Amino acid sequence: MTDLLFWGVDPFFSGNVQIVIRQLNNIQIIENGFYFVKYKSNNEKEWLHPITRVSVVGTIIQFQEFQQSNGRRVFLIDDGTGQIQATQFLNSNKNNNNNNNNKSNNNIHLYNKNKNNMGGYNYIHDNKPNNTFGNTNNMNKINPNNDSKNKISNFKKLRNYYLGKLVQVNGFLNSYNGYITLKINNLKICTDPNEEIVHKLESMKLWNLFLTKPFEITSEMTLVKTTLNINKKNSSLDLTSPNSLSETLSTKILKYFYEIQDKLINNDQLVNNQLLYSFAADYVEQYVKDKSSETNCGIKSNLKKKTFFGGENWKKEKIKTMFHEAIGSLIKKGEICEIKEIKQYWLTKPILRDPVCRVIRQLSSQKDLKIDHHVIKREIQNGRGVQNEYRKRCQHVSMKAIHSILNDLKEESIIYETEKGWQISN
Repeated sequence: MTDLLFWGVDPFFSGNVQIVIRQLNNIQIIENGFYFVKYKSNNEKEWLHPITRVSVVGTIIQFQEFQQSNGRRVFLIDDGTGQIQATQFLNSNKNNNNNNNNKSNNNIHLYNKNKNNMGGYNYIHDNKPNNTFGNTNNMNKINPNNDSKNKISNFKKLRNYYLGKLVQVNGFLNSYNGYITLKINNLKICTDPNEEIVHKLESMKLWNLFLTKPFEITSEMTLVKTTLNINKKNSSLDLTSPNSLSETLSTKILKYFYEIQDKLINNDQLVNNQLLYSFAADYVEQYVKDKSSETNCGIKSNLKKKTFFGGENWKKEKIKTMFHEAIGSLIKKGEICEIKEIKQYWLTKPILRDPVCRVIRQLSSQKDLKIDHHVIKREIQNGRGVQNEYRKRCQHVSMKAIHSILNDLKEESIIYETEKGWQISN
């Protein structure tokens, strides 16, 4: 099967392909549309061409009008090789029909008190329509002035006139209950019976010469695909995934914390929300600017259109969102803790590593006490083993921070876990 990237290059994808209805057996319904296939002798499928529109010529053997909120006409067309249901939806023609209701009496009249066997209404016509594409718009009109006798008389005459008419239908392929149907784009009544013969001959010629041969991917197309894949790989972390940028931002924020930790600890200061947001905004703007100049895959033009950030207020909305995601990620990992009342943050590991070890050492002498995460958190919040200047902030320590510190100490073989809880290694 042709790569979805190159479907539009195939000339059969966007054109009205002339077929006979029997060839619908060679059209396979797939996830992304429809595909011409060829069945080999061993029942294997050979994928030929993607297809969206077809042109058929056949005889109308049945038609109905369904007058619900989404009105439609359903034609059953037979070309001698098979039958296909073709549907015309009326919503797009509603305004045109209302404007033309009073122009002439030479219009279609829809009248039948009894619904037909398909649940719809038969439609009737006063005079022969123009033999031009799209003339089905004229079928919408109703003449309310005729009495019931004239309507019944017209119905009998025009039913005989319309049934059996040879028509050419161009339309989009559609699927309904697993069957292929047509959504009518244009419908023309054929005045020359030879049109059906010509259509079948051209369909056979098209099938034998072109449709049975798979679409070939040229070396130039392969090169284009390779280039696009490389560019996509290079830019996958940049702007195609906001989550990736948020993860990068969380790493940068944590690094920024450690760069200023000495100053913060010595002055017993906390990092407020505004300072971190200012740092995040500067980083994201510079990040975007650098990546836009490094790549040649259209990121810069996309930024101008705001396709990634989405609108004129991307600095306020998207950076704010990514900032909260980055901070949330650090809190979840236990790297920082938040004092929600004042919206300030502090690093956990530089302050709590030694107090956690002191708590475990002091409590290990109590034989009946299991030193687990909850006990350690409670003791830290009460200020045990914590320096005086840090006791106030340690009241806001989270369980995630305790878990993170204990795991780090365990990996460094400073502590180990037993049935009685955590113990200090000798």
